[in-house]
Amino acid sequence: MNFKKLLFNQTNNKHYDIYCLSCINKTDHIVLSSVMEEGKEAFKEHDNYYFYWVDHFEIIQCLGCKSISFRNGHSNSEVADNDDNIYIHEYIYPERHAELWIIKEFNHVPFVLNRIYRETIDCYNKDCLILCSAGARALIEGLCRLNEKEVEIETNKKKKTVKKNLQLKIDELANNGIITKESSMALHELRFMGNTSLHELETPSKEDLCLAKDIIENILETLYEIPEKRIKLNLSRDKNKPKNLN
Repeated sequence: MNFKKLLFNQTNNKHYDIYCLSCINKTDHIVLSSVMEEGKEAFKEHDNYYFYWVDHFEIIQCLGCKSISFRNGHSNSEVADNDDNIYIHEYIYPERHAELWIIKEFNHVPFVLNRIYRETIDCYNKDCLILCSAGARALIEGLCRLNEKEVEIETNKKKKTVKKNLQLKIDELANNGIITKESSMALHELRFMGNTSLHELETPSKEDLCLAKDIIENILETLYEIPEKRIKLNLSRDKNKPKNLN
């Protein structure tokens, strides 16, 4: 015999010590609303043996910053220890832990670059470090493609487009004044890291990936966000200029 039932608000006002994304620390969380689902299901081979489970679905609030999130606590009869103590699997949404990368909001970065950036962050947070490194390299490739200019050379008095690899594309960004020489050197380091991950299947360290993230975010901020902020400041200054009374 199988059964399943729902019980409402069984854990309201219960407290949990949970890592908070806003407070960047473990804080006291309280349950605002909850639904408990419990049930049992007979094993196909043995009708006299049952698999039991309990799921707690809870809306929780940090008592520090007041942010809202969601908790799922799952336990079942197959994860009890030798003393019949039930182990609880805890899932928190949005996902969080001390090493979690937080997605930085960019308002003016081109959509395709923003998407690659977000997917790269997701790869790191899911511990897919090789794919995270590949994502960083793809971001550089996209950055170059959106900012590159055609390089033409004279060959026998005919113009021929030069086929550029990523190394040349990065150098071209610096030569055209789009990024600084120092930034181009940093992008080359990310290129080396990406090549090692993709071609040699070597997993980069989390420390190196954190440095790569800082470099990418700083360059995206410099190229796309700061110019827009400068324009807004300029418009604000012009607006607030004293009018000529004459």
